[in-house]
Amino acid sequence: MAPGVGGRRDPRARQGRQRPSRHRQPPDLRRSLREPVQHAGRDGLGQDGHGSGLAAGRARRSNRRIPRRAHGRAQLVRRGGRARGRAGAVRDRGRDGVRRERRARLGPDREPDHPRAAGRGLPVSASPSLAVLVKGTWDPRQTLRKSLRPINAAWGCVFAALGLSLIGIHAIDVAERLDPESGRLAGSALRQAVFLGVGLIACLIVAIPHNRFIGALAMPAYLGVLAMLVFLLIPVVPESIVAPRNGSRRWINLGVADFQPGEVMKIAYVLAIAHYLRFRKAHRRFKGLIVPGLITLPPIALITVQPDLGTAMLFVGSLFAMLIAAGARLRHMAIIVSCAALAAPATWPVLKPHQKVRVIGMIQQIQGDRSSADDINYQSFTAQTLVGSGGLTGTDDRHARALVTFNRLPEGHNDMVFAVIAARFGMVGGLVVIGLFLLWLGSALVTAAQCMEPFGRLLVVGLAAFIAVQMIVNIGMTIGLLPITGVTLPFVSYGGSSMLATWVLTGLIFNVGLHRPRPPFRSSFEYADDHA
Repeated sequence: MAPGVGGRRDPRARQGRQRPSRHRQPPDLRRSLREPVQHAGRDGLGQDGHGSGLAAGRARRSNRRIPRRAHGRAQLVRRGGRARGRAGAVRDRGRDGVRRERRARLGPDREPDHPRAAGRGLPVSASPSLAVLVKGTWDPRQTLRKSLRPINAAWGCVFAALGLSLIGIHAIDVAERLDPESGRLAGSALRQAVFLGVGLIACLIVAIPHNRFIGALAMPAYLGVLAMLVFLLIPVVPESIVAPRNGSRRWINLGVADFQPGEVMKIAYVLAIAHYLRFRKAHRRFKGLIVPGLITLPPIALITVQPDLGTAMLFVGSLFAMLIAAGARLRHMAIIVSCAALAAPATWPVLKPHQKVRVIGMIQQIQGDRSSADDINYQSFTAQTLVGSGGLTGTDDRHARALVTFNRLPEGHNDMVFAVIAARFGMVGGLVVIGLFLLWLGSALVTAAQCMEPFGRLLVVGLAAFIAVQMIVNIGMTIGLLPITGVTLPFVSYGGSSMLATWVLTGLIFNVGLHRPRPPFRSSFEYADDHA
């Protein structure tokens, strides 16, 4: 027995061999504070089942590598607590990257959350305003300066579109007016200049609101324009409202101008597809392509019946571009294209007579047969003649007007406007036009790549695909590489609906580039099996 104080036994003295204790021994305080402390609780947790060992226990149960921060370390903490009545300190950042503040009053008499901020801890403005419409968020701390990117790649689309529109006005004037010294623009060129002004205003209007609010109008716009396409095909509608042109019912007479719903349908269709695909991944499977196909089928069918097969085929190119951008599998796209190519000959009996003539004329051009140069291939051969007459640098203004007038180029101000540009400015002018289109497309793709929102990215890709395919088809048919269709050259060909639609389209792309994206509620379309 060890001696104790006052002759008593010291209870802390050790007596030979002791039984093992049921409780954990206290840690060795002599160990360095820098050495991690391993907790011996259940599943690697602390004594209370929480604390620094929680992450380690969860990682061990899920067979994951234990992160370094899962081990307990000595940490410096602040002394004392929060003073009574004082607002809480900034603790972390919320979903939008905004520093979240603690409530100053936590009692039952505290103010309730706004419905849009419930569960997120974000102070909001209770009433929407123009600033909310532009910012795309109700958070008052997200200022306009933080929400906008004045310098962005979408400016390239605006400048390229403006250059193409000005070139188009001059080309229309060359095609419509023989005397260059009359001192004023031709009537069609003057109207095109007015359409350009209206298009610029429309571009500015659609660029103001954040695209997350525009996405909410996707399906109503799609259904509304679809109803207009149905209205065009109703037989009882008088010709004073829907006047057929060249056997086609495409325009609605508004009095001051004619409106073509097919041009606006391109924008409404892209909005609908982008809004549908933004957070879905069903299109990664083959049967998941059914719904996008069902959305695409009505506009294609209604525009084909008008008939306008060239414009209808543009929707297919835009759909494929958006599906690929959204993560659809390339082998599924290849299967669809192969099936369509095999089924193409079966559509010959249902083609219109003028469509069959254009296909036959294209085959004769490929074979080098010029017997139809004054018949079914007159427009194509005349356009090719004007393209070649411009040479390298083009001809003077008077000579170019005479060439276009006396060669009697059909639709020189509209479908065949590229031939007029080549006759006036030569191959250099044609390459400048193609270069401006490439600048427009490149700026749009850069804008899509910089956008972190699925809807904005798909919107830009779909709209850019429309312009790209339309440009290729128009220039290809002008130089004899593709059959003649009714597809116009964007920004350049005459037409109020076309000019307005292309500038609204450009405004939407500028909208995506101008506004900083709001972080989406769900993740983007990026998957681990993208290589498959």
